[in-house]
Amino acid sequence: MTRSTVLIVTNEQDVGADFLVRELDGRGIRVVRLNSERSPDWKLSIEPTAGWRIACGARALESGQCSGVWWRRPEVPPLSPSATAAAEAVADQWRAFLAALATTPGPVWVSEPSRIRAAENKALQLRAARDVGLDVPRTIWTNDIDEARSFIESCDDMAAVKSVTTAWWEEPEGASFVYASLVGPDDLPPAARLAQAPLAFQQPIVPKRDVRVTVVDDVVLAAIQDAAPEDEDQPIDWRRAPQHPWAPYELPSEVLGACRELVRAAGLRFGAIDFALDHDGNHWFLELNPNGEWGWLQRIGLLIAEAVADTLTRKPSTR
Repeated sequence: MTRSTVLIVTNEQDVGADFLVRELDGRGIRVVRLNSERSPDWKLSIEPTAGWRIACGARALESGQCSGVWWRRPEVPPLSPSATAAAEAVADQWRAFLAALATTPGPVWVSEPSRIRAAENKALQLRAARDVGLDVPRTIWTNDIDEARSFIESCDDMAAVKSVTTAWWEEPEGASFVYASLVGPDDLPPAARLAQAPLAFQQPIVPKRDVRVTVVDDVVLAAIQDAAPEDEDQPIDWRRAPQHPWAPYELPSEVLGACRELVRAAGLRFGAIDFALDHDGNHWFLELNPNGEWGWLQRIGLLIAEAVADTLTRKPSTR
């Protein structure tokens, strides 16, 4: 049986998937999109050593018909009020079930869920980036106030501080991501508070320009945020400066090759890498997001949807 359909496992808010669907439609490739919040509306079956079958009305697909799967941050379904006591247990069942789709042979995965989870280890990312020859800022993770203060002082009394993993902070007044910021010794939290939750402290790269590199198999596409490096008001975390536009950017060949090698070494077919470009032209590795956003880069002309579509619809290469 020929494999001629792409499965997208995602969530209803995924703009990048919208770009990918349009690209595949334009190529005459059939697409089945499973918004995982709606999983209970589907009939889903997996035989781990043989294959899987999914269906919802007229939309139906078997793994043997599937050329590739785009795995894009699936969400667990909302629970009925009667299931709230077992909410986490039920959510775990759905996470395990959806990830088990990757155990069956056949489709190309961009990327396999187990590889994505492993690659989200930010400490491992820093080591792997150094191993492929990228510049990596000095970094310490700690819940020790004395260690934190000593590190900041060694960085001329100013360090970047961030969560050790992606964090979503909820408070009565609202919820938001935890962004990186600059701190001095006097900005540290009380020792008892830091002891409760470790933070990552990093050598600050300032002034800087932000570079986002998207890797899809052997394709490497880069963009730079169009902000002057001497702009002192620019926040250290580019996500807090949406007013600065992005533009396509040509990476130095050695950085380009290292990015490709880093993503391949992680067993990924897709990776979004953030760099800080200093005033001397050095590219400092900050992090690798194995499932990073890219819709806004497609809008400025980076052919990311095209590269992902190429990977999902061709026979996998030996890695």
